[in-house]
Amino acid sequence: MPFFVEIRKEVTLDVNLTCIFVAYSTAILMEIKFENQKTKKLCSSYDKAVDKLGKKNADRLYRRLGALQSADSLASVLPPFPGKFHQLTGNLAGVWACTIDGGLRLLFYPENPLPPEQVVCVIIREITDYH
Repeated sequence: MPFFVEIRKEVTLDVNLTCIFVAYSTAILMEIKFENQKTKKLCSSYDKAVDKLGKKNADRLYRRLGALQSADSLASVLPPFPGKFHQLTGNLAGVWACTIDGGLRLLFYPENPLPPEQVVCVIIREITDYH
């Protein structure tokens, strides 16, 4: 199921005029898999996400999933892209995270250990506050 992702592009046309172009895409470029059925159900059913996370966090979760799904590689969602996508260290080395709200994070990892520019498939691990 493709997620809608909002794509914003700010363009300065001249010194006094800046336009923001907004487009919505359902293009699937990055493959998303799930580490377990519980996480898959949460990420596949908006109603379940609302029940578990609340509407605001469910909306943010689906925006992050949409951003991943429409990215041509993991490098496409790195800062300054919204969502604070970042690689973790320590006991979570090899895992990536993006912010949903406060300390709540979407955790995922590349299917194959490749540089971000070459990652085209990620596995969603969980939605949690690991702090």
